Amino acid sequence: MEPINVLTVDLKSLNINSVKEGGGKETRSLRVEGNDGKKFAFRSVEKFPDAAIPEEFRKTLVEKLAQDGLSASYPYGVLSMGVLSTSARVPFWKNKLVCIRDDSTLGKYKVN
Repeated sequence: MEPINVLTVDLKSLNINSVKEGGGKETRSLRVEGNDGKKFAFRSVEKFPDAAIPEEFRKTLVEKLAQDGLSASYPYGVLSMGVLSTSARVPFWKNKLVCIRDDSTLGKYKVN
């Protein structure tokens, strides 16, 4: 097992002025914008495949197994992209693994 470093983000220090939900079929994300116009997208490591699961399998063991399998398959895959993309000379977004503090800036997206 390889240790990883995780930064803790304090949204208040970024002077966030807008927060909105994003994401696709399996990932939940938050898009935030600072007062200075800088934009950030935070994506969950945990996956939520419910939108990709047929209705008859939702809320069943099949959905739970799919969620566990997707989340555990390669949760830090995005961190490999820099090394691989640089080697292949392909442009890429620079990503970092971070933890967002439970912060009132998140508004309705705040974890209770």
